Amino acid sequence: MMFRARLRRLARRRVLPSDDLRKATQTDCVAYDDGIERQALLLRAEAEALPTWAHCPIGHHAMTDPVVASDGHSYERSNLARWLSRKQISPLTGQKIDFYVPNHALRAAIEAEVSRP
Repeated sequence: MMFRARLRRLARRRVLPSDDLRKATQTDCVAYDDGIERQALLLRAEAEALPTWAHCPIGHHAMTDPVVASDGHSYERSNLARWLSRKQISPLTGQKIDFYVPNHALRAAIEAEVSRP
């Protein structure tokens, strides 16, 4: 979905203040830092719009690539990989994590929640 359309949808749901919408959709801003700021604004707004079950317990933001680990919990893939590079145990249960696989059901549920009008 286009960036501006996502921001407008969030503004309609009263998650994103109109001042932030105006700032994020300015077309004359093409600087690299501004692009990062826009993406951060979008992630923050979507995280606030989504229920807590859609948030990664490590990074505390909306998951875009959820995986389920051998401890039975779901995490954002990049957050779990970074965590496992330092520790081989679950951040929630303390159990050893042997593997993780994509969580397609959770991804579909998050995408349905994000695309909800």
